Amino acid sequence: MYRKILSSNPVLKDANIVIVDDSDVSREIIQNIYTGLGFNNIFLMKDGAEALDNIRSINPDIIITDIYMPEMDGHALMRKVRGMEGFNFIPIIVQTGSTDSAEIKKAFESGASDVIYKPVRKDEILSRTTFHLENSVFRKRIQKELDAAKSLQLSMLPDQDELDALKEKYNIDIASVFLPCSEIGGDFWGVRKISHSELGIYTVDISGHGISAALNTFRIHGILDDSNNFFSSSSIFLKKLNKRMADLMPVGQFSTMFYGVININEDHLQYSSAASPGGMILRKNGKIDMLNGTGFPLGVNIDAEYDTHESPYKQGDSIIIYSDALIETPNENGDFLTDEEISRVLHACTETTATEMVEKLLKKFRTHIGDRPFADDLTINIYKRL
Repeated sequence: MYRKILSSNPVLKDANIVIVDDSDVSREIIQNIYTGLGFNNIFLMKDGAEALDNIRSINPDIIITDIYMPEMDGHALMRKVRGMEGFNFIPIIVQTGSTDSAEIKKAFESGASDVIYKPVRKDEILSRTTFHLENSVFRKRIQKELDAAKSLQLSMLPDQDELDALKEKYNIDIASVFLPCSEIGGDFWGVRKISHSELGIYTVDISGHGISAALNTFRIHGILDDSNNFFSSSSIFLKKLNKRMADLMPVGQFSTMFYGVININEDHLQYSSAASPGGMILRKNGKIDMLNGTGFPLGVNIDAEYDTHESPYKQGDSIIIYSDALIETPNENGDFLTDEEISRVLHACTETTATEMVEKLLKKFRTHIGDRPFADDLTINIYKRL
């Protein structure tokens, strides 16, 4: 079977194979099995410590390791590799002479993908290797495509040069953080010059996450990027955008959005919400004013209407807009960050920069969730009037 797989997918023979064993004889036997079938890139390591020193430079497609070795045994090696970013899913085949079920169980708990027994049999190790390599190479190809999609998605966000130019023109300090919960996400944000005194700001959160959310992100960003209709009226803007999205979004999918128009001549913010978290305004004196987040999600009801809300926005004030991940991600006790907790962080930020404000909110979020993964994309935007 492995010959058929290699014949149909010869690129597997170029895979990087790391063999870890303290026995010179064992390493040579396994190496000869692979080279005899045409595998080209075999790397031999005498123990776990040597393997760990070379893992990143080799970037192996599969690791074949013994358990009992000096310096660092197979268990420690697997735990270390599984803790390295980017190596969570690399196949690791353990070779062992032990048939003790407790020992085998420990190998899988340490991170083994498969176990083969000594003495190593040619057909068995090649069958197991080609099976795992086929999956590994496929996963790497998908990961490469996801990384390209992520780079494209990040390129849609305003860069620092653009933010510096807006700061110079409108005297507003802008900072943001975007953390996708998976390789690619469904959040994005942006700014758009409307007039010499008006600046449009928006944050979009697509339902779901991952590939399907990212596809909708590209759809909506294309509409916004191709549109000259960033109106001074926030409600009209959302109404027109909703009509276009209702025709494009697949059934059952939608988007929330905050859209605001800052007028620096009038010290004024006008905004509308499509079911997004309302956000807050931190006043220069430390007072917190909550923004209204009610409204229909975009793409659900083609005839939806959106309310216009207004608020003063003076020198020293900061607008804080965030996606619902900030307030809807539970900690280990199932509790969520409250508006009061976020407000307490912001109260101490009246004299900080927008970037420092983002960093403090992000620190609060990370402290809240601890080591737990979060299940939705996180975006935080700060617009501080200078």
